[in-house]
Parts: sequence; C-alpha cells; structure tokens
Amino acid sequence: MTNYTINSPFVQELRFCAYLRDSGGRDQELSIEQQRVKIVEFCQDKGFVITRIFQDAAQPGSSVINRIEFLNMIKYLESGTKEMGVIVWSYSRLSRAYDDFVFYVTSLRRLGKQVISITDAIPDTLDGRLLESVTAWKNARFREDMSRDIRRGLHYIVELHHAYPAPSPPTGYKAEAFSIPSKRGGSRILHRLVVDDATAPLMRQAFQMRAVGYSIQAIIDALPGLQMTTQAFGKLLYSSIYIGRFEYGGAVIDNFCEPLVDIPTWEAAQRVNEKHRSHYYQYHPRSMGSRYLLSGLVFCTACGQRMKCHAIHKRQYNKTYSYYLCLTRGCPTGYIPKHKLEQAVLAALAEVVSRPGVLADVYAEVQRQAADDNQDYDNQHSLLLQNQSQVRAKITRIVSAIADTGHSSAMLRELADLEAQAADLERQLSQPPPTSDIPPRDWVISQIGIALTDAATPEEQRQMILNFVTRVDVAKTPDGIAGSVMLWLGVVMPLDS
Repeated sequence: MTNYTINSPFVQELRFCAYLRDSGGRDQELSIEQQRVKIVEFCQDKGFVITRIFQDAAQPGSSVINRIEFLNMIKYLESGTKEMGVIVWSYSRLSRAYDDFVFYVTSLRRLGKQVISITDAIPDTLDGRLLESVTAWKNARFREDMSRDIRRGLHYIVELHHAYPAPSPPTGYKAEAFSIPSKRGGSRILHRLVVDDATAPLMRQAFQMRAVGYSIQAIIDALPGLQMTTQAFGKLLYSSIYIGRFEYGGAVIDNFCEPLVDIPTWEAAQRVNEKHRSHYYQYHPRSMGSRYLLSGLVFCTACGQRMKCHAIHKRQYNKTYSYYLCLTRGCPTGYIPKHKLEQAVLAALAEVVSRPGVLADVYAEVQRQAADDNQDYDNQHSLLLQNQSQVRAKITRIVSAIADTGHSSAMLRELADLEAQAADLERQLSQPPPTSDIPPRDWVISQIGIALTDAATPEEQRQMILNFVTRVDVAKTPDGIAGSVMLWLGVVMPLDS
C-alpha cells in the first residue's frame, strides 16, 4: 500500500470526508456498505478520522447530475472546512466521466484538499498525476465499453426474441411476459407485444380514418377511448409497429408483433401525415408573421437540412443584410441572400403564368386519380351495403328463432358477433366519399399572376406562396444559385439566378 504524505502541521488529527457510490446494479463491484467497511479499516490503519460520510446509492458514474450527496460534498469542502480532503474506495466512485473527474479533483486540489483512492494507490507526486489521468481514462473507457456491450446485448435480445425494450407498450398492444435462460443460471424475464383487445379496435379505426384524411383532433374526438393529446397520438400514427415492423437501433425487424392494420391502410395514413407535416412550417405562427417570403420552405440541396432565416446588422453602414442560412457545419451552401433567392422563386412562379401548359398534365392526372378514387369508393360502398343487408338478415333470423324456441348460449354468442359486425359496417358506411379540394387550374394561374404584379404587397405574395409552394431546394453555384421550386401538386420548376 502506498504511504500517503499529509502536508499538515496537525498530524495528530488527520480529518477526512468519505464518499460512497454504487450504480444500483446486481453486479456491483462493491456495494456501498462494503465500501464503508473498507474505508473505515483503511482510516484506522492510517490514523485518519472520518468526520462525514456522503453517499449516493443507485446513481451512475457517467454524470454528476442527480448525485445530490456528491454535490453536497463538493460544496462542503469548498466552504472552508478543516477536513483535509475526501477518501474513496476507487476513483471510479467519484466519476467515470473523464472531464468531470479531472474538473472536480483539480478544483479540490486548488483548495488544498486531497483526494485519496484506497485501491488505485497512486502517490501524490507529479508522476502520480500521470497515473491518475490514465486511471481516469481507463474508468471512462470501461463505461463506454460497458455501455456499448449493453446496447449490443439488448439489440441481440430484441432481434432474436422479439422482446419489446420500452417500459410501456404502444396503444393497441399490451406487454406479455416470457422467460429465456440466463447466462448466469436461472431465467430472465422479457416482454413481447400482444394485441390488446380493449384498445386495438380504436387504433385500427384511427388509422382507417387517418387514411381517408381525417385530422388528428377529429380522430380523437370520434374515439374518446384514446384519451391522449394530439401530439402524443400524432406520433403513434407514424409508427410502423402497427404493421408489425419494429425499428430499433438502426435495424428494421419485420414480423416483430401481430399487425393491427394492413399495409395499404398504413401507407395511405403516412401520405396524409406527410401532407400535414409539410404544411407545419408553412403555417407555423413564426412563418405566418415573417418578413421572409419563403420562411419554413427553404432546404439546402447539399445537406438536405431546412435553412434558417438570418439577418446581420452592420453598424458601420447602419444597414441590415438578410439571408437564408444553412446551419450545417462545413456545408458549402452557407448564406444565400434573401432578395436573390426570393426573386428567383418569384421568377419560377412567373413561368407558371406565362406557360399555362405546365399545369395541364398534372391536372389531367389529378382528375383521373379523382375518378378512380370515386369509382373505388362506389364499389366499396356497394359491397358494404350488401354485407350489411346479409348481416341484418341473419340477425332477424336469430331473433325470430329465439322468440319461437328460446335462446341458447351459442345463439346469444352468434347474435353478439353479428351485432358487432353490423356496428362496424355502419361505421364504415358513415365515412364520407373522397373529395378533391384542388381549385380550378385557371384560378390558380390567375392568383399567382395577381401576386406577381407590381401592385401586390409582400403580404399578398407571402399568402400566394403559402397557398401554392410546398418546398424550395437551393444551393450555391459559381455563377449564383440553383435549385428547384415544388408546387403543391408535385410540379417542379427549375430555379436559376
């Protein structure tokens, strides 16, 4: 054991604090009580006096956040107390984060306090500082390696056994426990997702409603059993878990659980989700009130990130310069002058007015798709009516049979099933037919033309862009800028400057 040199004239009473910590796991190197015993034995052997013991149970060494006693110890030693420092079982008990360890140990030493580890046994010398730094690095590396091993092991369990790693299952499912053999003997309890009969019908109906264009709030209002906020429910409608696919740690696991909705319905819901998301930034209050015509619409072609509206005020000229800025570090796009980009976009929109045929093919496709949708709706509606008629006929026959001969358990179960089918068919028949909210082509062209006239105000131009533009992609070129403007119908116009 290293002989510690204590630089104090009061060697008859060498007073120290002690700090104890464990992470709460079952494989702890030493528990808090064991640390306490070892530190007391060490101090008795050296003639040290422990005046205060600070301890944090079940707290990780990766951060000092929430380690209340650790922070209290630092504050106590910084307050000018007579303790000569702190004793720990090992440096890893203080921290496994390298920067935190170096910061707090150095801070205490500057106050004249010593930090003693009874197992690392590092002398209080210049060479000892090097060994101490290496030990701190090893502790930090151990934490990173352990974290990586845990993630790898968890990924393996999720992929092999289809175990659900989150603490609570998504709405529509419930967690079912099962066990697998443990490497240490015995068994390990995991959980898989199984269909929840209480909430699964609600989620199926929610996806069906979303697929035909219902808003999130309208779905929640129609299905009060969901009882969640629009933000939380909106996230569920994006999840692929409802088609049995689980995305975890960069891996995609198909057939992870029983799907609640079919793939065509889920994909139709995603198209509606994407349509609403693409309008979020356009109609965000900051975008609506912005003096930038393209606020929320501009994307960097080089890195794909949304660009920010940015202004720089030059005091020497008493002038403000406005830009669209890509915030990605090292991206070559950088600053795009506001006036240059906005004029290029308006010029691209002017092409739509001067060349009306640009929209002709798109409108023809929209009309064809609308006709197909209406035909599909009519066919489906007719089929539902036939099924409804058949179910009602069966219900009438069973009710008549019960009235004539009395009921049996089998007859009552069949009647309940038929009534549930009838209710489901009634719900499906109540869904409105598909509608097209696309305005006439001539009206679109005229509205764009009006906003491009010299008499148009910036507010009128901004409203026109909100109505008809969904995205602007731009990048710098040696001669200026280049990119494209996407209209809400999917029409793409080239952007040049």
